[in-house]
Amino acid sequence: MDKEVKTPTLCWTCRNAVPKMVNGKYICGCSWSVRLEPVKGWTAENSVKNQRSESYRMETWHVLECPEYEADRPEDTAFNRGCDEAYVEIARLVLKLQMDSYRSALKQYAETGDEKYLCRIKSIERDLLSPYYAALAIGKVDFKELILQCRKEAGVAFGV
Repeated sequence: MDKEVKTPTLCWTCRNAVPKMVNGKYICGCSWSVRLEPVKGWTAENSVKNQRSESYRMETWHVLECPEYEADRPEDTAFNRGCDEAYVEIARLVLKLQMDSYRSALKQYAETGDEKYLCRIKSIERDLLSPYYAALAIGKVDFKELILQCRKEAGVAFGV
């Protein structure tokens, strides 16, 4: 059984927790964040967590003290902003691929009436109407309305 963690691991506020490279050289990072090797001299509790099944086990560390600890700095916000922009780009790509797949299934169903495309459409619609896709779109897209619009454009009409 995993130990209950009462305080956050020190890594969560450490500048070295996320390695950063400039011109092929690390400007920050530690042996754990770069190579998954425990930092020499840290005080940390090791635990193993089971993820979804007994067959997948993940080694984790709860770091209490670390000689390489360096508090996050205000100038690191540019890096964080870069990460935020990357997350937005990933979300955009996921949404685009899903909408392309949806429009393609709608078109194929409109042209053929084949039940397999209808099943694909309903599966994608379930995904699009989930909280996951609402979060990806940062709540700025009404997927129910978008679904109805796409169906109309494809000439496909059935209940949502």
